[in-house]
Amino acid sequence: MRARVLAAQRLWWRWPLVSVAVALVLVGCRVVRSAPPRRPVTPLAVQPQRREPKSPVTSPATDVTAFAMSSPTTGAEVAGSTLYQTNDGGKAWRAVRTVSPSASIEALPSGTLILFSVSAAGPGQLALRLGSWSPHHAWTFQAAHVASFLAEGAGAAVAPDITCSFTSATSGWCLLDIGGGMQLNDAQVWETTTAGATWTPLTAAPTPAGTVQYGYKGGIAWVSRMAGWMTASTLTGGPTNNVNPVLYGTRDGGIHWMPVGIPYLREPGRPGTIALGPPRRLPLSPAWAVLETATNASATATVLRVLVLSSPSAQAWLPAGAAIAVSGVPGDPELLPASAMNWWLWTGRALYQTRDAGRTWNRVPLPPALRGGWPVAVSGAHEAWVWAASPSGPSRLWRWSGVRWAPIFGPNTRS
Repeated sequence: MRARVLAAQRLWWRWPLVSVAVALVLVGCRVVRSAPPRRPVTPLAVQPQRREPKSPVTSPATDVTAFAMSSPTTGAEVAGSTLYQTNDGGKAWRAVRTVSPSASIEALPSGTLILFSVSAAGPGQLALRLGSWSPHHAWTFQAAHVASFLAEGAGAAVAPDITCSFTSATSGWCLLDIGGGMQLNDAQVWETTTAGATWTPLTAAPTPAGTVQYGYKGGIAWVSRMAGWMTASTLTGGPTNNVNPVLYGTRDGGIHWMPVGIPYLREPGRPGTIALGPPRRLPLSPAWAVLETATNASATATVLRVLVLSSPSAQAWLPAGAAIAVSGVPGDPELLPASAMNWWLWTGRALYQTRDAGRTWNRVPLPPALRGGWPVAVSGAHEAWVWAASPSGPSRLWRWSGVRWAPIFGPNTRS
């Protein structure tokens, strides 16, 4: 027995080998499930991607007729007969669709862009087209034909002036007016609650009938479904500089309009014309503001001032700060509030800015190539855009960043 033990001790190195061999035998006796056979894979044919060349779209020096920015990056414009949109602050523009050259564009505080156009559609008919874009939806368009008294009355041969006010992409009001003249000018307000698919006149007859003499009704703004304002221009008269009312209010959805008293500007020299732009809501505030413009009879000097209503229920419009005096007659002056305290004022030839609600105004120098009369868009208190004609003729978009103007370049810049 001892001999066997000694022999086993001498062969100790063989046991690990035997253990491994036994383990391999046991594993080999187990049933191994094989994976299913793989199906032959047919290689996919990879098609080469085509990159369409994108050439810049030329823009004649007089074709930008409407322009608005809903944010520092997103905006739209009408140039020629095309609606364009940018999503990078104006560096690149893409064509959306063909529209009326006279279409207007408005940016709502919600970030929605509104496009509106009107054209003749036959005897006694107007074609109204409404387009809207929001950060969450693509462009949508609705068109409708309406019967207009303007096409049948004294102003049948005169294209009506259209100004609109929208509270959302679906609800809005438009004011149709045949323009100025030494007569009682007819006007009518139309309403849509279906994003432009249908329009309803607020009254069967012109509204307001004969309320403003010697001028035209040029602006409208809605506070709610029932309350709103209408503005007009009028000649002053007599040595006391008396004026007819130029601001009206409604409390019944536009059926009846009543004069609203405002403090009137004194024109330099002989009495001339007083006009009010459409009231504008001050962002992040219950207050409203309206631009008052007074031009003397010789059309050599103009004074502009902003009136503020602290809330829609307030009783009086009050002047906000200092007035601005300019030479000649400004072309379609426009108030562009960026916040409750920061406003821009565009006269067609000069750009002003206030950061203290009109107490002081600073003139913003324009790009050297600007010849005047171009649409301006703003976003917030620091950024503004303006299309300007370059020395070679085509237009170019310039951006103001609070310090200086810089031309915007890009692969598809309309320049």
